[in-house]
Amino acid sequence: MERRRVWKACNKSCSSEITHVCDKTCSDCMTGPPCAFSEVRLLCYKCNRHFRSRTCFGNHKQSTAKGKSICESKRCCTTCGLLVTGDSHEYNKRYCANCKQNRHVGHLCYMRPLKDVFPIAGDKVLYVVYDFETTQNRRYSDKATRHVPHLVCVQQFCSQGEDVEDGDSVRCDTRKHSFSDDSVGKMILYLRETRL
Repeated sequence: MERRRVWKACNKSCSSEITHVCDKTCSDCMTGPPCAFSEVRLLCYKCNRHFRSRTCFGNHKQSTAKGKSICESKRCCTTCGLLVTGDSHEYNKRYCANCKQNRHVGHLCYMRPLKDVFPIAGDKVLYVVYDFETTQNRRYSDKATRHVPHLVCVQQFCSQGEDVEDGDSVRCDTRKHSFSDDSVGKMILYLRETRL
């Protein structure tokens, strides 16, 4: 379990003093209140980061509660320019919270991948895959329209018929269905029917 602490400047919970972000803390040296900007930003050659003023530069060299300075804990990669807070850094990659892996910058991930494991329910599991065909003819507001389903296509299979490409299964009956005219209601009624 991750150990959390309360940040003094904003009284909010945080898991790391290195990655904490708030408007009451300087994002460069991690001290509160935020440092004032000077005309020229100062470069630290050790961590490859720029700082707002001489005071800000000095603050980032001081040791924190864990005994390491911000300079030792937070650096900018000289190759790809990404901010690095740990020891394990792969060039031009960031940690994706969905995939739970380091991925290339620009990686588009919207859903966590499914595990390729069927649930342990024996032969009483029915898998249903469906697709809604919709139109957008009805206005929802001046700038938006509403998706109205006019056709639902359903394909189903059970654990006994998962290897069958086409055709019907003895256990789950007809595999392909389509519903129109109140398509969503008809699909729900069909899915609620009792099966053996």
